[in-house]
Amino acid sequence: MVPTIWLLIQRMEGEPPKVNVELSSEYLGKKGIIELQISDFKSGVKKVWVSIFKDGKESVIFNESYSKDNFFKAGKIKTKSITVALSPEKIGINDGAAIIRIAVWDHSWRLNKTYLERKVIVDTTPPEVDVLSRFHRIYRGGTGFVIYQIPEEGTQNGVVVGENFFPGYSGNFKNKNIYMSFFAISHKQKTKSKIYLKVTDRAGNIRLKGFAHKIIPRNNRRDKIRLSDNFLKWKLPQFDTDKKAPLLKQFLYVNREIRKHNGIEITSQGNKSINKLLWKNRFLRLPGASNRAKYGDYRSYYYKGRIVDYQYHLGIDLASNKNAPVPAANSGIIVLEKKIGIYGKTVVIDHGFGLFSTYSHLSMVFVKKGDSVKRGEIIGRTGITGMTGGDHLHYGMYVNNVFVNPIEWWDTKWIENNILSKIEQVESN
Repeated sequence: MVPTIWLLIQRMEGEPPKVNVELSSEYLGKKGIIELQISDFKSGVKKVWVSIFKDGKESVIFNESYSKDNFFKAGKIKTKSITVALSPEKIGINDGAAIIRIAVWDHSWRLNKTYLERKVIVDTTPPEVDVLSRFHRIYRGGTGFVIYQIPEEGTQNGVVVGENFFPGYSGNFKNKNIYMSFFAISHKQKTKSKIYLKVTDRAGNIRLKGFAHKIIPRNNRRDKIRLSDNFLKWKLPQFDTDKKAPLLKQFLYVNREIRKHNGIEITSQGNKSINKLLWKNRFLRLPGASNRAKYGDYRSYYYKGRIVDYQYHLGIDLASNKNAPVPAANSGIIVLEKKIGIYGKTVVIDHGFGLFSTYSHLSMVFVKKGDSVKRGEIIGRTGITGMTGGDHLHYGMYVNNVFVNPIEWWDTKWIENNILSKIEQVESN
């Protein structure tokens, strides 16, 4: 008698299955994903049913049952993870509000049931985008700028150049649906590289749209750097290298691996740019300085009479007086202030909308991360920190994560023709 009572208690338990539902988004595009995590440790999972209900029509998108050994036992499946793929177009569901319905039963003799609903919006139409700025002429190694409008809110959008993506920013115009994007053509970019806008809405629908542009080639100057043992013995101890290795091997590790990681660290601020245009007028140059190295120089490194390495120089070296005061090229916010490998003491300023300026090899720094600085404000002094043998400023600029030629930003006419005139044109319409 006791076993019978125990069996009845077990098989007549009244606890319904536990169900956790995760939607890829409350917006369902051409392909939606519904993730279900189901558990029933007493009686086991018997059946899972999922449908989408819209305009009075019920479309079942998942229906699966799970058996058990015999009538008196619980089901074998205690937990179940289910991924339901949903394609509204294939089952004839139009865009608009809909309901996902989910029901799960267990093997209890009471047939306990859990029922859930999730409201969704079916959206299978790619977002529209209208380019507002006119022809875009960009030099290789230079900066481009485009303005466009997206009627739909909540999109992720920006410019694709080759494998790089440059996000768009709203907030500069009264109309919040108008976006601006600074984008860059890297020093190695091909003139036939594809450039287009990419807009992804909340349902995952994607719109790709090209816009009128021209990439103008610019040759990179060749430069020679001669290395001496005295220089290497002076500079290499500050780097984390195998000190037992030959000087040349240590140098190549610094010039290749550490250089690459240092560049990534500096440009890592690119996707955190403030959503506001902070700069005004042309960018300032180090006063009274001469150019010692240009942006895009293709450097050959010589050691004991032979070439041992090649690297691109992605900034401009400016030499003035020893420990010369360094002004902020334009207004912005300090987002990085630290010693960075080959660049030495470095400051990075965010000028808004993905545009940054960098100041390296400094001997002294007068600002800290989070400070707001004005155009012309002294932020430090030139020096010889990092992998350099002479006092100078390594000045750089980058867009999102790509170093660009600073010379353009020193040119009032270039800024007027390529940036400000486009903004004025859109504001006047």
